Amino acid sequence: MLLKKQRLHILDQDDIEKLYAKPAFTLIEYGYYFMLPEVLLAEINSTKIEPKNISAKVYFILQYGYFKARHLFSKIDYKNSQEDVDFIVSHYFPEHASSNKLPTRKVQRQTKTKLLKHFEFSDNRKSIEKIIEEKVTYLAKTTAHLTLIFDGVLSELEQKKCVLPAYSKMQDLLGAALKKEDRRLSKTTKEALKNHTRVHAIKCQLPLPMTTTSFADLSY
Repeated sequence: MLLKKQRLHILDQDDIEKLYAKPAFTLIEYGYYFMLPEVLLAEINSTKIEPKNISAKVYFILQYGYFKARHLFSKIDYKNSQEDVDFIVSHYFPEHASSNKLPTRKVQRQTKTKLLKHFEFSDNRKSIEKIIEEKVTYLAKTTAHLTLIFDGVLSELEQKKCVLPAYSKMQDLLGAALKKEDRRLSKTTKEALKNHTRVHAIKCQLPLPMTTTSFADLSY
């Protein structure tokens, strides 16, 4: 793995924030991103709402809205998402108080698994790494601009419905893929030069063309 100081500089901090930061919704957007479809609403209401499980339900709806907006899972802190939490509780659980404690890691993993299934997205690490490597290899043949390559990879992941890896992971994967492609090009170039040198050497060793002088003429 690449050391941090060796990672590619692809995006500025503002661009990283726009891509990865927790979404900030307006009041109008709340009505779109946090409105659960019937199938998920039924699942939320399938268990009795109690103080001990209210956090799991709020967390589920938060991740649903954030994933719907960004197609990645946000790192949630209820304190930093207080307005979102307040809206969810007032809309879905008006008779209950929200919890300040996140659900267990097991519940968080289960939530992400359910949402991946619902949105038909994949977070399979090996598959995503393969997609990124193949796309970088293809794009590197046409451009050396890191931002264009990065944008192309984003489009490919979105098209194939893959969860966007963390930015540091993207830096590592793009860096590794570019290094691999650079080694391939270097090897191809060396082999081409080697073949050219061999062909040139063979040509230099060829005998001179025969003239019209006959062997009989050479005897005089």
